[in-house]
Parts: sequence; C-alpha cells; structure tokens
Amino acid sequence: LQLSMEQRERTIETQKSSKQALEYQRVVKVMQNGLYKNLSLTELSADCGISVSYIKRLFTRYAGMSPKSYYIQMRVREALRLLRNGHTAEETSELMNFSSPNYFSIFMKKHLGLPPAEYIRKNSIGY
Repeated sequence: LQLSMEQRERTIETQKSSKQALEYQRVVKVMQNGLYKNLSLTELSADCGISVSYIKRLFTRYAGMSPKSYYIQMRVREALRLLRNGHTAEETSELMNFSSPNYFSIFMKKHLGLPPAEYIRKNSIGY
C-alpha cells in the first residue's frame, strides 16, 4: 500500500512537471513569435493566458533566469542575426521595433558589451 501511494505521488508530480514543461515551451514560442514586437511581461501573460507570477516561476525552474532576461537574450541574438545577414543597425532597429536607432545602440551596448557599429566592424561584416 505504501509503495502504490508513493508511485501515485510520483505520477502526479511527473504529470505536473510535464504540464509545466509544456506551458514553458508555449511561453517561449510566444516570445519567439514576438521578437519584433518588444513584448512586455504583461502582454506575454495575456497572450499565453497565464499569470505573470506563474511565468516567472516557470522561467526560474526551466531557464534559471527571469523571463525578461531570457527575452532580452533572444532579442540580442535576433539582432545579431539580422546584422550578420547584412541589415544596417538602423534597419535592424526599425525591424525589431526599437524606439530609435540610438536606443537600439544603447540596448546592444548594455546587453552585448558593444554597440552595433562596433560589432559589425569587429566581425568584419560588410555591406
């Protein structure tokens, strides 16, 4: 009897874990689809139909970081991809819905350690 109770508890925990993993994957997919929108956590929550606090718990568990940090990393990677594919910093800024090329430069310097122009120069990306 004890063994069956433990097995049942493990099964319930696995089901909860699987459900959470699927919800986490769904939130990541919404983030990926929103890379060009500059989603807020509130918008992400509404788009996914789950609370902000639950999204934060999912990301702490599965990504080891906040959803905001994860989303920023995704946006930086996408911006770098666009730059490597020949888009100018100004085009990338506009495509990714930054308020201005100057703000895009500040954002990249903060999160990448260098502004887009320097990244392009250091990586010999020609236009």
